[in-house]
Amino acid sequence: MKKAEKYLIDVFEEHGRKMTYADYIDLVLYNEQYGYYSSSNEKIGRKGDFYTTSSLSPFFAKIFAKMFVRLVELELIKPCFCEIGGGNGQFIHTFLKEWERLSPHTFKLLQVFVIERSVYHLQLQKQFTNCSIEFLSSIDMLEEEFEGIIFSNELFDAFPVHVIEKRKNLLYEVFVTLNDHHQIVEEKQLLNNEEIIQYLKWQQFNLYENQRMEIPLKMLDFMKQMNKKLRRGLIISIDYGYTNKEWMQPVHRDGSLRGYYKHQLINSPLQYPFQMDLTTHIHIDGYKAMARELEWQEVIHNKQNEFLIKADILSFLNNHEDTDPFSKVSKDNRAIRSLIMAGGISAGFDVLMHCKGIKLSQSQLFNKNE
Repeated sequence: MKKAEKYLIDVFEEHGRKMTYADYIDLVLYNEQYGYYSSSNEKIGRKGDFYTTSSLSPFFAKIFAKMFVRLVELELIKPCFCEIGGGNGQFIHTFLKEWERLSPHTFKLLQVFVIERSVYHLQLQKQFTNCSIEFLSSIDMLEEEFEGIIFSNELFDAFPVHVIEKRKNLLYEVFVTLNDHHQIVEEKQLLNNEEIIQYLKWQQFNLYENQRMEIPLKMLDFMKQMNKKLRRGLIISIDYGYTNKEWMQPVHRDGSLRGYYKHQLINSPLQYPFQMDLTTHIHIDGYKAMARELEWQEVIHNKQNEFLIKADILSFLNNHEDTDPFSKVSKDNRAIRSLIMAGGISAGFDVLMHCKGIKLSQSQLFNKNE
């Protein structure tokens, strides 16, 4: 038996052979010794298990650098930037290089914080830096009364979630258990978690028969933590998710918790513990409702391709005629077009931007006339 397998069995034994899905996801993804995000295996890109937008194109980071530089130069926001969960560091590396190119004088004033729970990804991010960055392993370590920009891309989709299911008109919570043959299996128990019950009432969910759904309690807790740290500034969260109306469509009756292993979609989240990424679609309406309760003001909510077009990503297109499909110009142009295609990767992502303690309009954000 491998050490990781033995460790997993030992943890289950310590927990009475049963734990919530949220605890299981936290264990297999973030355990400091064996967790998926703690291992030194490549995770993002062709040799990994999945792609992110910033790993596919540098223009994703450049468009945000261009936008934030303008806000700082207009003195609408302080030159302070915090990225949470930056993966392999490609975004922050490109973002900072572009900021320095566009505005050397504000770049000298820029304070940068990177919050990263994965030791492996933290090491990668440190290799990419081109300015002084404060690296933190938890948002609790971020300075109090933070003023500036808090940015995350595909952060909440990797957060632990609880799982519930409706059977014979009764609601159950789905647990992960270890059976007598040391196999990891699911077990259902009548729902008695008051936080989940209150969430369902808050969002007015009434599951239909045999429907399964993930409940994002950790996402809401983290938003409250961000709110405690942020005094004034901008919060940008980019992720894939569903609205409450979309959650209730029959196509989503099995929920969204899935695994990605060597670029293969794995429907069973219990396969390949410690070796596989686990992900869920976030609750868009739940996120927005919590933002309202925290008194964040919504600046924009768009699909990512629509947002990038508004942010003038087309200005990065090179109009030079190039017949070589493998040239840098051709590759760059294809990368930009792939980000704005109606059926491309960006169409599945939502850009949620809120401000706290400041007033910011879309015209200021996109440099448009009122």
